[in-house]
Amino acid sequence: MKFITLIFITIFAISLRAQETFLSQYYPFSSTDRFTQFIDVLFEDDSLTVLGQINDDTMRWNQNAFIARFDTLGNLARIKILYHPEDKESVIPYEFAKISTTSDGGYLVFISAFDVWSHEVLYKLDKNFNIEFSKIYNIGDGTTSSIESIEVSNNYYSLSKVVNNDGEYHVGIIKTNKYGNEIWNEIFSENGTIVHQIKNFKKDELTVTASKIRSIGYGLSIFTIDTSGNIIKEVKSEKIYEGAFYSLDTLSDGGFIYVSHDFPNPPDIYTTETRITRIDSVGKVVWERRFAEGMFNNSFLYDMERNSDGSFTIVGKLLGEGMAIRIKQDGEVMWRHKYKNTPIQDSTAYYRRINSCDMLPGGNIIGCGNFFHHTPGPEAEQGWLVKILPDGCIDPLCKTNISTETLNTFISPEENGNIANIYPNPTSGQVFVDLNVYVKESIFQAFDLTGHIILKQNIRPGKNVLQFDKSYSGLVLYTIVDEKGKMIKSGKLIVIN
Repeated sequence: MKFITLIFITIFAISLRAQETFLSQYYPFSSTDRFTQFIDVLFEDDSLTVLGQINDDTMRWNQNAFIARFDTLGNLARIKILYHPEDKESVIPYEFAKISTTSDGGYLVFISAFDVWSHEVLYKLDKNFNIEFSKIYNIGDGTTSSIESIEVSNNYYSLSKVVNNDGEYHVGIIKTNKYGNEIWNEIFSENGTIVHQIKNFKKDELTVTASKIRSIGYGLSIFTIDTSGNIIKEVKSEKIYEGAFYSLDTLSDGGFIYVSHDFPNPPDIYTTETRITRIDSVGKVVWERRFAEGMFNNSFLYDMERNSDGSFTIVGKLLGEGMAIRIKQDGEVMWRHKYKNTPIQDSTAYYRRINSCDMLPGGNIIGCGNFFHHTPGPEAEQGWLVKILPDGCIDPLCKTNISTETLNTFISPEENGNIANIYPNPTSGQVFVDLNVYVKESIFQAFDLTGHIILKQNIRPGKNVLQFDKSYSGLVLYTIVDEKGKMIKSGKLIVIN
């Protein structure tokens, strides 16, 4: 008995020591001038499981998904390439695909098959990566992107982004039993719904998050769906002009916290701002934190994990560098780090990001992502594993901390109505804008439904007169942006000429 206890203590001590070491390592699995990408990571049983893809000219079909196991020191222990069940074409994971565990200790991987654009493959693997089944499903009549499969009450639910032949976006879900036999296959929501995530927060319920088109811009919709495929409710965030939503979690008061990026100057899709938002159970904003580093900052947040103290760690990228943030439920930013690259092979251009993360014992975080540099060769794009300590550091020097200053720019619908009066609506072409806030100079922009600017004019506090071109008639969307690029009002007008 003492001997067994001694072995247990020794194993536990080794595990703790592994957690205390630093890890930031790149993995070039491709043997040719191609790439390796790490997409998602899980921690369990003192090991790391990674979902990714390899592009290698010497491999069958050149590009395929893989699942790999590492120890917590970053040493590769096992890798399994996932091929098409009928060996017809590549199977390539979606950019933000997820791997999930099953109640029997195995894994679910849901991937798009490229023999037919609407084909998707669900792989059920045991804990040693042996494939128990791989089955092909068809949802819709267009193009699909397989996101994730999860287990709920001994059945599997697989989520897809569906784009039909008319270019319309929908939510697709396939329900199967634990042997992969299809039970139902449904397409949810009207056109203009781009799905991002599926979770199981409550018994026999699915929570699906999506970007959904509205009369003005896009906004977050949170769908609750029962296990029969019925939509129970939909919660809409009161924010508009939000970009993609990458991760969401629930709070004890029934509200939600989520990460996204916004477009502060629509329809400009190149200038982005990372956002963390908390809303209550009906979608009203409790607080918002926005990080902006200037124009064309290419800043995104991809994944969020809850820490043992109730705070959240969020990972992504900023200006081509990996980034992580830790924030409390009340919106206090604890730290924010940007992980700078170090020279490799004399390359002059670098890019890396953290796609996913999971919690480790002791408050550490394991992240996975990609490293890319412009030196030709098999190491041009590599997978990346990085361990982030509870204070956000990834090495002993810890010179990666950056400002935690945020800009709180959310404008409620009530405030939006008081900032400016725009009339008449409908208009025969001439519009009056009474700007009720003091800013040195703002810009009024109007867009048609394809995103083209049809009117742009500087405006000042007080009354302004604008004139639409007589050749235009129809619905327009407008924004008013202040001199710092902050959107202070948005709305729609009907022009009748």
